[in-house]
Amino acid sequence: AGIKSYNSFGIKRLYSQIEFNAVRPYTYSHNNPIRAYTNNLQPLAHPLGANFVEAVAITSYSLRNFYAQIKIVYSQFGDNSRSNYGKNPILSYGTRVADQGVVWLEGIKTSLEYAQFTFGYQKWNYLLNLDFIYRHLQRESSASENRIVQISLGIPLFNRYYDWE
Repeated sequence: AGIKSYNSFGIKRLYSQIEFNAVRPYTYSHNNPIRAYTNNLQPLAHPLGANFVEAVAITSYSLRNFYAQIKIVYSQFGDNSRSNYGKNPILSYGTRVADQGVVWLEGIKTSLEYAQFTFGYQKWNYLLNLDFIYRHLQRESSASENRIVQISLGIPLFNRYYDWE
């Protein structure tokens, strides 16, 4: 479930998006792992696979050739340990921990916080971006934190049309 807004709060070129995603355990798995909803051993529907809840907020603003974007994602999921709690769609649902009483976020309790701030400039169909990325993964017994600064030069593959202006 989510909502997108263009020219948010009456401000031209301000884009906002808020969404909530949730997938029950074993949703994309199959008894035969070859028939699971995956490609090259990667989940197709969502990078987290299944057995998660997630909230996403994105806001961007452009002015002339400059733009800025903020993306914040918070998710919780039950990760697999030695048992199949339904997160990984490649594992057969025949190896699930129980036939009944399986609940969301069962398994290793994990939370993921992700924030990305992008500042960019576009000229002659070239993009120059400066990104600040923060990622924090918290498990029951451990935690990891990453901070990344990156500069990128690219060419957009798709045209950005602003027909609503």
